[in-house]
Amino acid sequence: MSAFDLDEAALVKKPKPLGWFAAGLVAIVALGFAAAYYLPLNEAHSALLEKHEALAKKSNELDQALRARGKDLTTATQRKDELERFLKQGQDAEAKLKSQFEIVKATAERQLAAYVKAKLAHIESAASELTIGFSERAAFAPHTERMIPQVQSQICKAMESVGQGKDFKTIVETRVPEDEKDAWALAAKRVAVAADLLTTRCKVERERVSAQAVLVAAGTTGDALVLRVAPKASPLLAASQAPHDASGPAP
Repeated sequence: MSAFDLDEAALVKKPKPLGWFAAGLVAIVALGFAAAYYLPLNEAHSALLEKHEALAKKSNELDQALRARGKDLTTATQRKDELERFLKQGQDAEAKLKSQFEIVKATAERQLAAYVKAKLAHIESAASELTIGFSERAAFAPHTERMIPQVQSQICKAMESVGQGKDFKTIVETRVPEDEKDAWALAAKRVAVAADLLTTRCKVERERVSAQAVLVAAGTTGDALVLRVAPKASPLLAASQAPHDASGPAP
């Protein structure tokens, strides 16, 4: 072997087993690090992403539910306000009608005070009805349908407030003993005359006056003419009139 070959052999060194061992050890450590740290971390990150997505979905559902609940609450509040306004209108109407009824009662009592004192008439008042009764001697000429002129004037004065108020109705009733000659005919004529007095001279609207003739037992000496004044309808609004939709117009 020449000297050149020996030098070349010296330059080319064989790898030592220790180098391969070190490289293998580094690879093992790297794999162990990946297995012990990176893979669990990746799994934890994936799990965290899934939880985040679930929480985001749940948050969106809660937000939608909250919006829906808020809308329902707004609608309920609007309906409550509508119903309170509806009830307030009924209460105001009732208070107004009670005030008008007191005026009607006071007017009748004042104008008919002399008739009541002379026991030719009487006035009775209930919660929602005023009854005025006249004896035959005060109201009609005997056995005829002719009304006494003085009582006609006093009736119109007593009914003045009724004529002005549009919320009242008046029932005119005449009572004739059944043993009176042509009792039904007389009762019908008398009630027609009394109703005409109210609608023409007393200025009470015709649609707010109704009439009825009644026969009473023979020998009865009670009222021959009765006027009953009452509200046309209850001032409290009916439940069927209540608003069904809070977004609708107020009654």
